[in-house]
Amino acid sequence: MSKKKTIPELEAEKTAAEQKIEQLRHQNERLDNRIRYLNKGDRSKRTHRLCSRMGYIEHCAPELQTLTETEFYDLFEHLLRQPDVRKAIERAVHSHNSRINRGGE
Repeated sequence: MSKKKTIPELEAEKTAAEQKIEQLRHQNERLDNRIRYLNKGDRSKRTHRLCSRMGYIEHCAPELQTLTETEFYDLFEHLLRQPDVRKAIERAVHSHNSRINRGGE
């Protein structure tokens, strides 16, 4: 049979449990912060990539800056439907994937 705990023993056990809860809360908060940090990094990289690529497109064809978003999207959808453009994209992706698979970049 287990011995009954005294009030001071129960209070000490409660204090220890509260400390453990606080430690776990802090650990959970650190993990949440790490997840947010990593997600932000991914978004930052994506934003940088998109801005760099669009900047290059506007550098090569500055007249595109005058188009509205809808006109720009329509133009690119039209361009992407062209067989030669699709083939060029497929070749570039295939070439990139081949380099990656060989261990280079």
